[in-house]
Amino acid sequence: MVKADLRNYPHFYSPRDKNNVPSLNEIVKNWMGRLDIVSLTACHTETSGIDHRFFDYMSQLVSLSEYSVNRSKGSGFVEITGKVPGMYGKSNLVILNSQQIRTLERDNTNVDINVIGVEEIIMPGRDTRETLRRAIDLNGIVLLSNVGDKTGATPKSAFRLYEDGLVHGIEVSSYVSPIEVKKILDTPIKDAPIITVTGGHNYKRAGTSNISWTDSTENRFSIDSLKRRISEGEFKPHYGHISRGQRLLDRDIHIYLSVPGHLADPKRRGAIMRALFPKRKGN
Repeated sequence: MVKADLRNYPHFYSPRDKNNVPSLNEIVKNWMGRLDIVSLTACHTETSGIDHRFFDYMSQLVSLSEYSVNRSKGSGFVEITGKVPGMYGKSNLVILNSQQIRTLERDNTNVDINVIGVEEIIMPGRDTRETLRRAIDLNGIVLLSNVGDKTGATPKSAFRLYEDGLVHGIEVSSYVSPIEVKKILDTPIKDAPIITVTGGHNYKRAGTSNISWTDSTENRFSIDSLKRRISEGEFKPHYGHISRGQRLLDRDIHIYLSVPGHLADPKRRGAIMRALFPKRKGN
């Protein structure tokens, strides 16, 4: 059985932002043997700017001396193989380069997207459809994040983007309550591939939500093979919930502390107000 979690932030901050974020070695030890494919997600917004965490963590690959590492330049992922205490044989872990990008709609609201397997940094704050087309041109896997939330597409517009061939699937994260999940799935997007992701800000919670499939005859992992599996719905979604208390500790408290600084900066004030108080027009 292959288990994959396609959106995860090991910590709210990137290694270059804070000294107390987990190291790549800590992350790999926690993920190896529990998960087979995991996204290491950066977050690009107009308020916080460009997040370089995937590349910051890739600079720590030299610290993984007890593992075998295969990192092909431009591949959009890294493969790590090694022994896990108490488990027979060697385990394999694929860490994906994942970027959550906050795009801009014509009604001046935001839509968050998750682009997987693309090495080029995709800039935030640009037109949603233009950004989606760019990600597809770069051969990325494109998912919609936070659908129905303040910084996500509405369910109806999300399904339109899927029908127009601009996204491969639609995420439901562990931050969404079971009641809200049911509401989302009672809309037309239920007919699109629904990708259950953790979306948390603590590497230890990776796998809370995931998708899985039985092992196939695929010899080597590739972005194209994962994209095909998602597009054709060849997986099972597994939803798990992260409580409000856990979310507060992992994410929300850091957001609350950062708001005054963003509001004090004239260049960022509009973006933070748009994210906090969206004014959507229609569906």
